[in-house]
Amino acid sequence: LPATLVAHSFRGDHVEVTVAVTGPDASSASPVTLRLDIPTYAFLQTQRDQPHGLQPQSRLFVTLDVGLMGVVGGEVERLRD
Repeated sequence: LPATLVAHSFRGDHVEVTVAVTGPDASSASPVTLRLDIPTYAFLQTQRDQPHGLQPQSRLFVTLDVGLMGVVGGEVERLRD
């Protein structure tokens, strides 16, 4: 699913990334917060289509699968309340 980066923040050994996922009918769902490990976050920061790294409003592609989310190939876990 297409997604837009809303915010990201460092939390010690991981990074919390909040994305707004765009639905099939172009409607926006509530933002979702993902937990990325540092290597996955570093990988995202080096992608050629993100020349300045991840910034608010960066376009990402998110896949949803049985409670887990993958962000451009990196498996991440949904944050628990």
